[in-house]
Amino acid sequence: MFDNWRIRRRGQRCQATVVHAQQMPKVATNDYRKYQFVVDVHPAGAPAVRIEIVETFTVGGLKPAAGDVVTVRWDPATNRAVFDLDGDPRYDIKALRAQQETQRRQLLDEPPE
Repeated sequence: MFDNWRIRRRGQRCQATVVHAQQMPKVATNDYRKYQFVVDVHPAGAPAVRIEIVETFTVGGLKPAAGDVVTVRWDPATNRAVFDLDGDPRYDIKALRAQQETQRRQLLDEPPE
């Protein structure tokens, strides 16, 4: 747990491709589920690395799926990564609402066809 916190704060920001995503068989709680992700991390100036990330999401929450390109924080020393989804409207509800509000305002400013 503390290692994930350290990686979130000091890890190298990289793009990653989600290769596989599945819910773990054991249920964490009624509201949250643990998921296993296999991702290909693409660090700048280095070859891609395939690793596993285990992350907890709400049952009805937004989470990465296979084929998604996401941002992660990667620690090359431990070869571990954590998702960095803040601000991505695909997974961050606040960013999604802000994006929808911007689109609504733009539509209201346009003349009708």
